[in-house]
Amino acid sequence: MAFVDLALHKYDAAAADLEAMAKDAADGQDPNDVVRANINLAVVQLARGKSADAVKTAKAAADRIATEAVSDVARGFLSREALTVAVWVAAVAKQPMQAAEALARLEKASPDADQDAYQADGLAYARGEMAWARGDLKGAIEQLSKCLGEDDLCRFRLAAAQEKAGDKAAAAATRKSILDARHGGKFALLVRAWLTEPPKAPKKVARASSEHLRGNRLAPRTSAPAAQQMGGGRDRQRILALIDGCSDRELGVCGVGRPI
Repeated sequence: MAFVDLALHKYDAAAADLEAMAKDAADGQDPNDVVRANINLAVVQLARGKSADAVKTAKAAADRIATEAVSDVARGFLSREALTVAVWVAAVAKQPMQAAEALARLEKASPDADQDAYQADGLAYARGEMAWARGDLKGAIEQLSKCLGEDDLCRFRLAAAQEKAGDKAAAAATRKSILDARHGGKFALLVRAWLTEPPKAPKKVARASSEHLRGNRLAPRTSAPAAQQMGGGRDRQRILALIDGCSDRELGVCGVGRPI
């Protein structure tokens, strides 16, 4: 439910969902879910604009995998997911040193990338975010284009990079391919919710004095939270329907994408 609340921009509710998940997991002695809750919390913090907190949470989630009694099977992919999110949030937070550190750790945690498509996918995504953080849009697009077709988060960021580079036609085609694929999984469902959000109606602005308008033009613009830059969901029933309909033949197979 945390990602449903996140798509609806209900950040406090999403954080509360994850705190409850972490507590229940700890009480039930499920360290895998304790780590997952912290990885997801970093995403929530990033979406609500608390990028510094997101960087700390993602790093802490990756660090605690070494101390938590996670299963041997989960240790590898949980570590890679935590480090991938750590690269993402650090890159978006414009902290390239932290992003580079997380990427270096991710590369070490992905020893079979030559044979494992999911490990290669995670590296391509992270390297794309790293290139973008360094101002290399061409390199970012090149790396993000290497992601698996079912990695909707990576392709979503690819569309954003394509649009920022001025290729609106490519960005539109990438976004359409995401919606047409109708994948499942938490990031896929969240991305679809963002992409299908109805456009906001323009707000009516009361007439203001010339001095006030002049001040507004000169004042720095406050940056919107990351989720507003990426899109969002306003209709809870619509987002729940995306999840509840996950078993429908029209929607396709759920859980496709990066292992979580």
